[in-house]
Formats: sequence, structure tokens, C-alpha cells
Amino acid sequence: MDVNVNRRRGALVLLTCPCRTSENPVFLELAFEVVGRLKGERDPMIAKAVSWLLRSAAGRHPLALAAYLEANKAGLPAIAVRETRNKLATGVKSGRRGRKETQGKDA
Repeated sequence: MDVNVNRRRGALVLLTCPCRTSENPVFLELAFEVVGRLKGERDPMIAKAVSWLLRSAAGRHPLALAAYLEANKAGLPAIAVRETRNKLATGVKSGRRGRKETQGKDA
């Protein structure tokens, strides 16, 4: 494993676009493999990158992602589990739908 946290984070971030845009399951399998290698790290940069990568797969691979989350939730960073579950359920990481619609309007 590389000692440089930015390289480890980069391995995760690099896969966000292919997981978000491609139906090809090879990218998702690779993402799960990389997450599996790094999921035990508690560096905040890695935890957020794990969350970002998992959330990026929610649109194209929701069933496989939900199964992966269920099988690996104990070892994944809590923030990644929470944000990914919210993304699967509502389409946004915060779990609050319509937030952008209400911003900027006078109450």
C-alpha cells in the first residue's frame, strides 16, 4: 500500500466518473476492490473519498451498491454508509430532498 495518502485517495476518486456514467460492471467491481483495500483507514480524506466513490455508483448500480453496503457496512467508514444510504433512498447525500428548491426564497 502506498504511504502517500493523496495517491490512495486518488485511486478512489479516479473511479468516480466511470462508476457514475458507465453501465459496465467492471468499473463497479474495481471500485469495490479498491474500497475493500482502503475501507479500514480512518484518515478523513480517505473516508470522504470512499463515500464519494460509493455515492457516484448509486445512479447506475443501485442494487449492487445496496448489496455491497449491507455486506460491508461494519468495516466501512460510518460517513460513507450514511451518505450512500441517503443517496440511494433520496437521490442526495444529505437525505433532504428539495433543499435547492427552497434556498434563496423568502420565507
